[in-house]
Amino acid sequence: MKEHIVRLSEWQALRISTFAVSTNAVIALATIAAIALIYYPAVLELVAVWRDDILYSHGFLIAPVSVWLIARAAPKLKLHPVLPSIWLFAAIGVCAFSWLLGFLSATGVVQIVALVVLLFLGLLVMFGVNSARKLWMPAGLMFLCVPVWGFLEAILQGITIFVNSILIRLSGRNAYIEGDFVFLADGAFEIAEGCSGAHFFLASLVIGMLYTYLNLSRLKYQSMLLVTAMALALLANWTRVFTIILIGDLTNMSHYLVTVDHYYFGWIVYAVWLLPLFFVGRTLQNRERRERGGSDMIASRVTGPGIEVSRDISGFRMPVRVTCGLLALAWAPLYAATLGHILNEAALPDVGLPTTIGSWSRVDLTPMETSMLPSFVGADSELSVGYESAQGRVLVYRNVYRFQRRGAELITYGNRWFPDQWMTVSTAKVTVDGSGVQQSFALKRIAYGRLSRVTAHGYVVAGGRVYDSAFEAKLRGSLSAVVGRPAVGAVFVSMECDGGCDGEELQVTGFLADLASSFSDATVEN
Repeated sequence: MKEHIVRLSEWQALRISTFAVSTNAVIALATIAAIALIYYPAVLELVAVWRDDILYSHGFLIAPVSVWLIARAAPKLKLHPVLPSIWLFAAIGVCAFSWLLGFLSATGVVQIVALVVLLFLGLLVMFGVNSARKLWMPAGLMFLCVPVWGFLEAILQGITIFVNSILIRLSGRNAYIEGDFVFLADGAFEIAEGCSGAHFFLASLVIGMLYTYLNLSRLKYQSMLLVTAMALALLANWTRVFTIILIGDLTNMSHYLVTVDHYYFGWIVYAVWLLPLFFVGRTLQNRERRERGGSDMIASRVTGPGIEVSRDISGFRMPVRVTCGLLALAWAPLYAATLGHILNEAALPDVGLPTTIGSWSRVDLTPMETSMLPSFVGADSELSVGYESAQGRVLVYRNVYRFQRRGAELITYGNRWFPDQWMTVSTAKVTVDGSGVQQSFALKRIAYGRLSRVTAHGYVVAGGRVYDSAFEAKLRGSLSAVVGRPAVGAVFVSMECDGGCDGEELQVTGFLADLASSFSDATVEN
């Protein structure tokens, strides 16, 4: 990059500084707005998560704060960086492709993660890779609003149960703890995942990151404050849970916090425990200031007459940079829109269950078999029938999704293979040969009281391939959708056991081999 060194008067330097400040902020905000508009389906997914999941409801506050911090940092960045590296555009292309896979498979979390990464990469296109040092914290705050932190609930739940079991023993209360439950003389409490304090934990991380970004500059002090924030969140939740258990025991389970609601009580306890965080933060600020010798000097490139101002003469590359950035960002949504138009006009695929499968003949379902049917939301076509032979009788269910979209997903929490009251006893993977293609099914034994059944299920993607793994089926289905073959489906087989289920497992496995041979492209193609 070529640079000219220019001597400026105080008035000229002030005008250039003000122009750079306002222009950089506008460029940053315009970049964010453009990416949010291009990837608006991901934005809608993110807003839906914030609205529906209390664990991420802080996103409505953090998103505007993150945008403000980015606009605040923008004036400190160079107005006209050189054309970014080809590797940056390649990274944008990879993220855009990831978003495309998530969009075509209706996987919201993949779309959302890709969106947040693309926002950061888009800013690097405009301000250069070196700007990452000033932008990673404001942009990184958005990751605390992305629905990838659910794993914390199970971990923090276990810790909360362990700590409260110790506190209950130390308090001398007459209580018995088994699993997630605390049994008292007049009732019981369940320390569920909602009692894990994960929301407090994420909120403390957000507050700690904001405080360190705005007030601390040294890594060791930033780390100390973040650790303090996380520790206080844990202490607040342990205090909340133990207090509610104690109140329940002392009031014979009749207190308002036990019988009605204790949600807001938790936030009051959390707010009290959070106060020491600001005292610790102020202490670390003073210590850091003393270590710097009491100086809070701020470097500026434009301070007065005669200052040397570095002016990049590569500004003519701005249109090239914007054009390349838009092409790298927009190709995936444009391709998805084109593909969506084709899919909306596609014919509904055939479910594909023949009247005979090997030695098995198709028959009507009994009421008992009807009650065992899987439940899949939004399937475009479904068929459930029975098959009978000298070996026994099986229930078969098939469905097809012409293409996946929000509210019509093959793999989602709302779908189930069998009624909730049935418990899984054992699970195994079985692979059968279907017309020379290896098809994988999940084989299970399930029980409800004295009743037991053998079930097998799999996910069918384009080409008639069956996978027992939900992750692999999701990935394969997404890749098939990219090349215009988006139809996917599910297959379920169930047989009632008469004894130990060993013979039924062999019969179901044999039936699966005959059934898999009937799968072809016609069963899942448009």
